Amino acid sequence: MKGKDKKEEKKNQDKPPKKEKKSTKKLKGYENIDWIPWKNNSCRYDSFLTVFTLNLFSKFDDFSREAIDRRHKHCENYLRLCDAAEMLLQSEKSLEKQNVVLEFWKYIYSKNLDENKPGAEGFVESLLDLFKPLLGLQPFLQTIKKCRSCHFEEKKRSRWPLPLRIQDINDLNFMSIKQYFSWFMDKKFQECELCSQKQMESGLVLKQDPNFVILEFMSSHLNQKGHEHFEYDEIIENEITNTKFRLFATINRPSENHFSCSIKEPYFPNLKLSLNGWFNQDGLVNNGKFRPLEHITQLYHQRPFILFYKKAI
Repeated sequence: MKGKDKKEEKKNQDKPPKKEKKSTKKLKGYENIDWIPWKNNSCRYDSFLTVFTLNLFSKFDDFSREAIDRRHKHCENYLRLCDAAEMLLQSEKSLEKQNVVLEFWKYIYSKNLDENKPGAEGFVESLLDLFKPLLGLQPFLQTIKKCRSCHFEEKKRSRWPLPLRIQDINDLNFMSIKQYFSWFMDKKFQECELCSQKQMESGLVLKQDPNFVILEFMSSHLNQKGHEHFEYDEIIENEITNTKFRLFATINRPSENHFSCSIKEPYFPNLKLSLNGWFNQDGLVNNGKFRPLEHITQLYHQRPFILFYKKAI
């Protein structure tokens, strides 16, 4: 037996070493990645699903399936959103991705979360309600009101708003997102509900800052001349706690009834590929493929109105 083993060993030594098979699959760059082209007014769903799939869901545990409150009424709807994200990543062709978007749209419409049926124009804001089961993104806060005139006092406990909706209240006409966010976080004076004097001081008290700020920003004055000078700040700050938040994605409205999105460092877990820098995705441009933004200021022309910020560490 020993002799036979030696012969077998010698025979194996005489064999030439096996050549390793070279992979023919090339690592794809952004210009070769098929994504979601526009079809039948799908742009709001394309943009929302793109931001969720390639940034929120693929990069942050805060948006995982395990992060939801299973008792919440939108629990099943959020899980369906996660299903759609996974199917988008698994689909190779743009046509397959379009079908994923359409099926998700049909589902959302059937659940009365979107009053506009598939193929009709609509708005993207209602889709943000799908994040409601993520209670970890909504720490408790307290709103305290005190009147300096009649000494009326009121305290209300609630959760951090998701999204945080900011409009041009009282025609503030600020020229940056940072200014609007600081205004929201700061103390304000308003008319007292009892004595009608404008001596009611209102302020927010947070035990902890949220990990994410999803900001829905609507401003009528941006449609006027001079809106090109408005700044969509990369960093906003809670000046009370000195906590900074960094911008990493936006959903845009470059024109009336059309939506696109911009993402910083989109991640494709199926390809194990992360793109560096900012990229824009518009289903009406370049067949829905990603286009790099050379500078953050190029984002301003897209007119972002839903902005995603993450707490800076």
